[in-house]
Amino acid sequence: MTTRHHGETEARVEGFEGRIEDVFEWLTDHSKEAVIGVMAFLAIGGGISLLYERGQSQERAAQLQLSEVEDGFAQAMGGSRRALVLAEPANPEQASSAREEALTGLDGVIADHPSSLAATAAGLRAAEIQIAMGRLGDAEQRLGELAAELGSEHLLRPSVLRLRGFALEELQRFGEAAEMYAAAGAMENYYDRGASWLLAAMSYYRAGDAAGELAAYQEIEAVDPAVAEQQMVRDRMTALAGVR
Repeated sequence: MTTRHHGETEARVEGFEGRIEDVFEWLTDHSKEAVIGVMAFLAIGGGISLLYERGQSQERAAQLQLSEVEDGFAQAMGGSRRALVLAEPANPEQASSAREEALTGLDGVIADHPSSLAATAAGLRAAEIQIAMGRLGDAEQRLGELAAELGSEHLLRPSVLRLRGFALEELQRFGEAAEMYAAAGAMENYYDRGASWLLAAMSYYRAGDAAGELAAYQEIEAVDPAVAEQQMVRDRMTALAGVR
């Protein structure tokens, strides 16, 4: 991930790439286990095995293509993909060119390997780059289309919703942003539900929706008491409820 000119934007999108990669790795590992289990259960011979190997081979090819795009982007920015944060080049034209080239490459992954996990990760990465370039509307549209393609229980769906919520918030569409954050927080298979509900509460506040804000705080208490305590959620709930 790159250092942005917009400090607040940089701070709030930082870490998405790492989270996407972690979930992506988990999905790949567990999808393999699931397929092996189905193969054993059905026991219909080499046909399924051949399809499985073909699917795995296609996914590996997609991941390799995505990795090459990421490596090329890091080098074009004058850094290394291994770095936690890529420094912004002193030359703005270099950064702009690197991002444009990366977007082309990421769209290539999506076109060449539709419905793959790598394509989903590429879509998220492309949206993040668009946000860094100030193309908030394009990023929001991309993320909306991506969310529509993913199943309701897809483990990358919360990351898509949260990044879309961020784009909407930057567009000052706070009510819609809150809905995206809340949708991510409502997914029981998501590991960061408390933080998502906190973002929802903040967006509801900016939208002037006290009822939505209160409901979001209640969800934080229910799903992540540690976050509720750290963020003094009870105090805010008390103020919202008018209790003295």
